[in-house]
Amino acid sequence: MAYKDDISAIRNISFNSIRRIAQDYIMSLSEQEKNDLYESLKRGVELLDSDAQMKYYLYSFGKMHQAKIYRALSCISPFAYTSDGFDVVDWGCGQGLATMCFFDFLREHKIENRVQKITLIEPSHATLERASMHVRAYVDEKVTVSCIERYLDDVTREDIAGDSPVTLHFFSNILDIESIDLKSLAEKVGSCVQGQHLFFCISPMNSGNRRIDRFYEYFNAPETLMNETASAYRYSESNAPCSYNIKVFKLENNQINLIAVDYYPDTQFFASYQLDAIKNLFQKADEDTQKKIQGLYRQLSAFEVAAPFDIGASIYDDVDPILAVLNNIVTRGLPTRTSPTVEDAFESLGNKKIGDNLGALSYNINGLELKDILLALYAIDGRLTLDENIYCNRILESDFEKDFILRKAPEDLRQIFMPQRSLMSITGQRAHHSQRVDFACEYPYTVIDKDGKEKRGFVVEIDGANFHNTERSRVSDKYSEFFTKMYLKFLDGGFW
Repeated sequence: MAYKDDISAIRNISFNSIRRIAQDYIMSLSEQEKNDLYESLKRGVELLDSDAQMKYYLYSFGKMHQAKIYRALSCISPFAYTSDGFDVVDWGCGQGLATMCFFDFLREHKIENRVQKITLIEPSHATLERASMHVRAYVDEKVTVSCIERYLDDVTREDIAGDSPVTLHFFSNILDIESIDLKSLAEKVGSCVQGQHLFFCISPMNSGNRRIDRFYEYFNAPETLMNETASAYRYSESNAPCSYNIKVFKLENNQINLIAVDYYPDTQFFASYQLDAIKNLFQKADEDTQKKIQGLYRQLSAFEVAAPFDIGASIYDDVDPILAVLNNIVTRGLPTRTSPTVEDAFESLGNKKIGDNLGALSYNINGLELKDILLALYAIDGRLTLDENIYCNRILESDFEKDFILRKAPEDLRQIFMPQRSLMSITGQRAHHSQRVDFACEYPYTVIDKDGKEKRGFVVEIDGANFHNTERSRVSDKYSEFFTKMYLKFLDGGFW
């Protein structure tokens, strides 16, 4: 019997009933046939072009994907977004798993499925046909099912346009593919927002893979409904645990949703070296001082790179061995030992070479004081003057803030105050996605305040009578759990 007939024979369509067809087929195969099919999937990332491959994918990975999608959907109240009709855009849809699971989710919540248009985007012709067959089994003939046989970079704004009050976008295990241009993708979806658009972004939690975050960062502080990772999520009692990275956020048509950037978002890297003499000195420090040193070194080791391509946003398995070794030389240890050439450059300051019978080489400087070297790690340059010509004052919200940071604040503090930091980046609470603090200073290590509470920094609010409203002041109290709050009142031309 043809697969289409198998689907038509299902009385109550669901993802589980569709997967059962695949399971029955796989159970009829020999162990060698199963192994060959599994290998052909390339851990689930290969494009599928045969009936057997698609069935084995459902059998092997289907339950895991279902659990991740349900986890992402758990952050919304489905009736709030689907009662007046909605569209679905399933990006890199595969066999339509995300859309099917969403329709099952509505049914389990006893909510009428009022979908108006389903857009399925998938480069594999065979898989796209299978996805269309699956989702059409859920809906009547009045629902438009648009099949876009393209890679994501080739999709146009017209392909995804709709006029429903709500559009749900599913990106299930697709954004982590490094060949996708996230900047272009964000511009396509962000520039044609009508009504509310919900984005369900799901990927494996691979170390160093921040592509979902990169995609999110192209938008102008959208409301975040879920931001969650798990390294050992058990989706079934009979299966091994899996990992996931989920971000769900919302765009509105009455907001500026895109951030205009010529370059891709900055990517943070770490690299630093340390003289042997400094290492020897710090090893003698007590445990509390060691923690401060580690925090300071991590802060000093960080740097960011902006490029006209998506640098560092993904993990690459095929890095050239020479580049991999060079990277390890620069980054291991943070800080790592420096070269003899650099060590020799400090000879005039008393840096002496020490050898042994086995050929090992080290250096040391006598007379160093721990407190002096520790103080030097607080990198504030007393020679630097920040004024209107070099300070990025265009991001400040008021003349109060400009006057404070450029004229009233001590020179040293101007270098460590971060203007207009996102409140959500401090509290981690999505309710604060649109709130910002005037200035923030994050400590390189945790400190204990006078009440015995751990603090990670402080914020400064410039309090002008016509500037801060009651709502902002009320919301800003939320960060007191994390940062100490300081108010500076603008009175008679001066700050108190």
